[in-house]
Amino acid sequence: MRELLSGLVLFALFAGASLFAVDVIGDRETVVPPPDAVAEQFVRAVGAKRWEPSRAYLQDPRALSDEVLEAMQKDVGEGQNIEAEVVTRDDERAVVTVRVPSRNLVKNFTLTFDQEWKIVTAR
Repeated sequence: MRELLSGLVLFALFAGASLFAVDVIGDRETVVPPPDAVAEQFVRAVGAKRWEPSRAYLQDPRALSDEVLEAMQKDVGEGQNIEAEVVTRDDERAVVTVRVPSRNLVKNFTLTFDQEWKIVTAR
C-alpha cells in the first residue's frame, strides 16, 4: 500500500510539474511533442490508413473527410521514409514542411498551440 501511495504522489508531482512548465513557463518542447513531430506522426498515421488516430492530430477532427485522407494516403504511400522540418515557429503557431523523398512529395502544415500542437491546415 505504501508503494502505491508513493507512486501516486510521484505521478502527481510529475503531472503538476508538466502543467507548470507548459502553462507558467511556456515550455513547448519538454513535455509536449514539437510541431514537426506532430506533423510527421500525422503523415505516418495517414500512410498507415489509420483515419481516427490521424484525426487526433488535427485542431478540428472533422476538417478532413475519409475521402480526403484516402487521397492523401495514396500520395504518401505506406511505410515510407518521412522527413519533417520546422519552417517558421513562434509560441502560438508553426509551419512545418513534411517530405516523402521516395514519392517526391512535399506537404506544408500550419499548426497552432493550445496545450499541445495541433494541425490547422494541410497543403
